[in-house]
Amino acid sequence: MNMVKRTGGCCIIRNLHRPGHCATRVAVAAAAWAFATSPVLAGVPCIVPDNGGGTINLPPMGCNGYVSPDDLHEMINGLPLGSTIQVDARHDEFFNPMHMPGGSLGGEIETFGSFLNMQMNGTGALAGYNHPVSLQVQCETHTGPRTPGDPIQSFPTDMFMLQGQTLGDPDFDLLRITGGTGFGMPSPGHTTLVRQGGPGSPYAVDSFFDVFYRIDFVGKPGGPLGGMSGSTTGTIRMAIGTPSGFCPPPPPPAIAACTGALIQDCAAGGATEFCQPRCVQVNQGGVTVVQCDCREPQECHVEVLPGVVPFCTGSCPLNEQCQETVTPLAVGGYQLCCDCVPIAVDCEPDPTFTQCDPFACPPAPSPAGAPCVVPDNGGGTITLPPAGCNGYVSPDDLHEMINGLPGGSTIQVDARHDKFFNQNEGPGGTLGGNVENFGSFLFMQMQGTGPLAPFNRFIGLQVQCQTHTGPRTPGSPVQSFPTDMFLLQGQIMGDPDFDLLRITAGSGFGMPSPGHTTLVRQGPPGSGFAVDSFFDIEYRIDFIGRPGGQLGGMSGSTTGTIRMAIGTPVNDQCIPRCMDHDLQTGQTSVVDCECRNPNECHVFQVPGTVPFCTGGCPTGTTCNQTVQTIGPGIVRTCCDCVAPPCTTQADCDDNNVCTWDQCTAAGCTHTLTIYGDVNHDGTVDIFDILCVLDAFGGVFTTCTALDTDLAGCPGGDGMHDVFDILGVLDAFAGVNSCNCPGGPSPASPVSDAALRSDAGRAVAPVSLQLVPDRTALRAGQDLIVHVYADGVADFRGYQLAVDASGGRRGTLQLRNLEVDVNHKDYVFENHENYRAQDLSSGRLAGASGAGSVTSSGHAYLGSFTFHASDDASGRFRLAVRTGDEATVLVGSGRELIPLRPATQLTVQVR
Repeated sequence: MNMVKRTGGCCIIRNLHRPGHCATRVAVAAAAWAFATSPVLAGVPCIVPDNGGGTINLPPMGCNGYVSPDDLHEMINGLPLGSTIQVDARHDEFFNPMHMPGGSLGGEIETFGSFLNMQMNGTGALAGYNHPVSLQVQCETHTGPRTPGDPIQSFPTDMFMLQGQTLGDPDFDLLRITGGTGFGMPSPGHTTLVRQGGPGSPYAVDSFFDVFYRIDFVGKPGGPLGGMSGSTTGTIRMAIGTPSGFCPPPPPPAIAACTGALIQDCAAGGATEFCQPRCVQVNQGGVTVVQCDCREPQECHVEVLPGVVPFCTGSCPLNEQCQETVTPLAVGGYQLCCDCVPIAVDCEPDPTFTQCDPFACPPAPSPAGAPCVVPDNGGGTITLPPAGCNGYVSPDDLHEMINGLPGGSTIQVDARHDKFFNQNEGPGGTLGGNVENFGSFLFMQMQGTGPLAPFNRFIGLQVQCQTHTGPRTPGSPVQSFPTDMFLLQGQIMGDPDFDLLRITAGSGFGMPSPGHTTLVRQGPPGSGFAVDSFFDIEYRIDFIGRPGGQLGGMSGSTTGTIRMAIGTPVNDQCIPRCMDHDLQTGQTSVVDCECRNPNECHVFQVPGTVPFCTGGCPTGTTCNQTVQTIGPGIVRTCCDCVAPPCTTQADCDDNNVCTWDQCTAAGCTHTLTIYGDVNHDGTVDIFDILCVLDAFGGVFTTCTALDTDLAGCPGGDGMHDVFDILGVLDAFAGVNSCNCPGGPSPASPVSDAALRSDAGRAVAPVSLQLVPDRTALRAGQDLIVHVYADGVADFRGYQLAVDASGGRRGTLQLRNLEVDVNHKDYVFENHENYRAQDLSSGRLAGASGAGSVTSSGHAYLGSFTFHASDDASGRFRLAVRTGDEATVLVGSGRELIPLRPATQLTVQVR
């Protein structure tokens, strides 16, 4: 639409028509014909010199700042009824600018100081109020990516933070201006730079922000605003403009597209094609169509509209794309042509063998799951967020709660964002594309660490969300655009463990959460799209523990940033796999290319050096370099991820009890296995139990040491003890203690270290008694010591060790250890149970196959036989050995049962 506004007697026509994704092009082209005029007129882009890098520095200097050409800021709240203070503002005089890569739009961050020069005029009861104010502000803007050197650079911008205040003004005790996305007030914008000649020439700048602002004030007692105070919010467009008093000339006449000699007969034989522009030349605002072609109405062509910078639009046949070709002209300006060009159908070297062809690599499937495929929504794209993809998860990290918990403790949160509902989508947002509002659930598995290791909860939290997405072109086979998690918040109250648990995230709350989404069509038009999508979410978790619960008396707030993603990233690129190098001439050629992650193993060359391999590889493989001579003085270097050579199974340990690590002729392999299936026959049975019992005794004839080390999760602990026995017994009973993907029903993973240090969940402490078969013996005789536990409760298993020391000379040497299952006080007398002995380390173990035992009396655990050497004499002391390799009592939940100090036994050897 056109809006007419009178300013100082000048009739200014604002062209506000902004069709689709070409919004910024319209703003530029509405005055493109006047680029060379001087002084700069309101609404006419300002001319800024090249900064030497093929672009300009932002914010643009020398443009008379940003003004609001069509509206005024206003102060309303806190003023007399019917009154306002209208604020005509100019944002200018930028100083101390700093630039750095990054920001919410993936391009650059600019921080700077500036002045907000404001003319304040009252209305209503405040008519006649007139007060100029110059307010120093601090600002931060974010910009999207741009390509220096391009004749047209068009990119999104965001006024991320703007704030300043004055104190002690004659009329205000306080006057504060706040604005920007970082303060929860979305302030998107756009900037377009158009080169005015050849390389190095200046750029015409069209730039605006739709600033969401808040004005807070407190009137000064005795002044015209004494006793008044208030806060008013609003949104206003601030754009590069000029001082009032200049009126632009009328708009240029409409451009005739294909006229005169350019017109072709495109309807011959009943064809449906039309004569459409293929190439145009733009110079000093003038647009000339120089070539036309017969094309379908919706086929790729140059769009030529009055007052609009020409641009390419339209669709192409399958495996082709509408491509812009921009060529600078010697006389200044540029030529723009639009054509359907083939999309590369393979990843191969280019015809010159100097690099790989640009090729849109398809998503590569992986065992962890290829990108989710979502049906076309009927419009040549998909609806976001994508349904049916098992949500967004964090593949490489966990959320954490830290602040407010005991020292050394955290609560790690494995979260999945899923089950989207009440979805609605519309144009707008900070990225110039769409805004998506929806409800969803945040499913959280919460696991404590340190003193909070016993804490384990699964919570489903309903949240409300808003995401912003950049422009995309429905129908395109590859649609890649920025995204932003703008708002995410949900909370629960009255939970058994939390009086309050609240999750807050997103740029709209001042926590930048940028992301990106790529859609790749999986077939012809109408077929589904593979979705690769992620957000780098900055979040805050607030909690108040419930009195009497596991977190009673605790409260805190923790912030962090984590990547939440769907599927496998679709970021493969066509990169070199093999290069040939001529040792005599130093020339290098690319001879083979593959679609790989740019950080994955590939061949690379620094000019003047021999090609070499660089990059990483998936777990269990390494970047292998092969070099072979293929001709006189020519060597070929190829790079591939291969399994490393190995000699034993131990060489292939991936520190994961859920995989079967094997050393094969091809290298290491890692196969998912059933938890507890230590002999890898596909089931957990008595043979696996026997293998673990053998391992306790140091016997590995049937199963390996690596396979039988089941505890703790995830990678074992390098020891074979009662926890491994309990692990295989649990697996036999259908409990998957390490949550392995393969195996019986999952149970909460429990770390061996946590169990050993955790007394919070243990039952009452237990005393151990050493009872000898005699208190005096002769040299050369045997001594049997029986071990009893007094008052066990909820008891599942044990590991024992008894040491002898002292004497004047000679030794008491351990000769045998056993569990007498026929003993009338045997602790597991009426339970299926398993025993194991390790004479080399002096340990024995016993465990109930299922269930636990409670006994108020003496419970027999096992017997140790010592032999007095022929030269032994004196008093010898026998005591229970403690520590990881020694005595441990375990409850039904695999928690450690604390021991009271054990009494020592003294025997006399004569």
